[in-house]
Amino acid sequence: MGMKSVGQTLAAIRERHGAKPLPPAPAEPAPACADCRDRGWYSLDVEISDPQFGEVIPCECRSEVWQERQREKLRTFAGLPEGLARCRFEDMSWSPPGMSDAQRRRFVTVAEYCRQYAMGTTDEKWLLLAGSIGWGKSHLAACIVNTRLERNEIAKFLDFPSVLQELRAGFEDNSYAQILEGYKTVPLLVLDDVGAEYRKQSDGMSWSQEQLYLILNHRYAERMETVITTNVKPSELDARISDRIRDVGTGLSKLFMEELPSYRTAK
Repeated sequence: MGMKSVGQTLAAIRERHGAKPLPPAPAEPAPACADCRDRGWYSLDVEISDPQFGEVIPCECRSEVWQERQREKLRTFAGLPEGLARCRFEDMSWSPPGMSDAQRRRFVTVAEYCRQYAMGTTDEKWLLLAGSIGWGKSHLAACIVNTRLERNEIAKFLDFPSVLQELRAGFEDNSYAQILEGYKTVPLLVLDDVGAEYRKQSDGMSWSQEQLYLILNHRYAERMETVITTNVKPSELDARISDRIRDVGTGLSKLFMEELPSYRTAK
């Protein structure tokens, strides 16, 4: 018997082991975007003499992805705690429990001003929300930040004790100046819970007060949008800080110092 060819040998092996031909390759799924066929760009089918011949045009499908990435970056930078990240003017109660009719009217006045401030339609650049504990100061400030984020604008929400922690940590890795500059120059800064530790002292400013002053003094000089919430009367703060916060004479500040029932306890 003569020697078998390679083809005959392979055929015999397939027959002996029951080998079957490979199935055809599956068809590629249809592209999600008919315009760019999922490439992220397309070009126009025009004559070579047309100015747009060969021009690469970004596709809107990728533009939406890019925009969502940008929004996520803004949300991350804003630093809103999880409990405040969901705060919206349209979702909040405009008639909090435990308030008299007069108190409700006052609350609505404050909330409506905050909504206008968030939309950028107020004349004042600084907003102070002060007074009793729990009536919604931080909630309203978070609503302002979320409104700006929905408009793709940069905003930063900080509880001031965390600011001090970051600044102290900055001395260890030499990032103090960079961190401080960021607080001074962000387009909209919310300083939440500026507390009793910043009251004026007979022996001058404490380190904490000095940091608050450095931030506010720059923003005051540049008339940059700043929202402050506190349970302390502005008159109880260090004079240099208080003087800037209460600047209604030049039209910089709007002050709301309210004694209203707490959202949480209705008292």
